[in-house]
Amino acid sequence: MTPLLPIEDPDGFASQVAETGARRFAIDQFAETSGHFRAGTGESARCLADDLAWDSDRYQHASAVITDRLAPNIRAGIAGFSPDYLLSNPSPR
Repeated sequence: MTPLLPIEDPDGFASQVAETGARRFAIDQFAETSGHFRAGTGESARCLADDLAWDSDRYQHASAVITDRLAPNIRAGIAGFSPDYLLSNPSPR
C-alpha cells in the first residue's frame, strides 16, 4: 500500500486487505522523487491526490485505522520492506 491511494472507507479497505490472506503489509504516503535510486510518486499522481483532497491529515487518519486493523503485521515506509520484517514469522491477528 505504498503509496496509499485516496480511499473513502479506511476500515472497510483494511478488512478487504486482511481477507486477502497476505501476512505482511507496508504502508506509506505519497513522496516526492528525490533521486535516481529512491522511489517516489510522480507529479501527475500527486496532482490527482490534490484534486481528491487527499492530504496529510486524511492519509494519517486512514493510516491509523488501517494500522490498527492489520497490527502487528504492518510497518510504515521502508521498514515494511526490511528483510528482518519480511522473513520473520507473522504474529497472529
